[in-house]
Amino acid sequence: MSQSDLAKLIGTTGVSVGRYEKEPGRVNMPLLEEIAGALNCRVADLIGDGQIIEQPVVVLPFLGGKKRMAFDGDQVDKIGKPSTLQAIEVEDDAMLPTLARGDIVLIDKTVAKVTQDGVYAIEAAGHTMVKRVSFNPIRKKLTITNDNALYAPLGDVAPSDIKVAGRVVWAGKRL
Repeated sequence: MSQSDLAKLIGTTGVSVGRYEKEPGRVNMPLLEEIAGALNCRVADLIGDGQIIEQPVVVLPFLGGKKRMAFDGDQVDKIGKPSTLQAIEVEDDAMLPTLARGDIVLIDKTVAKVTQDGVYAIEAAGHTMVKRVSFNPIRKKLTITNDNALYAPLGDVAPSDIKVAGRVVWAGKRL
């Protein structure tokens, strides 16, 4: 099979396949899964017997479903059920020093309302944001803030004004 033939099967170019061969650092678990699926084989068949690492891997979707990322299965089991977790890439520095642009967070998407103070993924006006949210039971309001003092707090809102996509249960720092 030529590089062009494989490229057609996985929806890329022959040049990209050539780079995967020459630069193994470009190859990640989702790509290996895609190639294995296209070739109707296992990822272990692509890697070879001498390099197989016996470690469970869980592939989780990103919010929006456009990307996926592989995580250590043992670590995911400590965080929650894979079916309830979703990954989000932080898009700005509003939560510095806690989270920075490019960091990855996992949210528990079964958490649909704020019952305790914490960091949540919230949706408002068509945007998903990772923010610190606290609930004031007396005023029956949510206070939404940023950890970075350079960003203004979003203030108090009624719980019905936002949609909670999930509570942040894990964060990975971008290096």
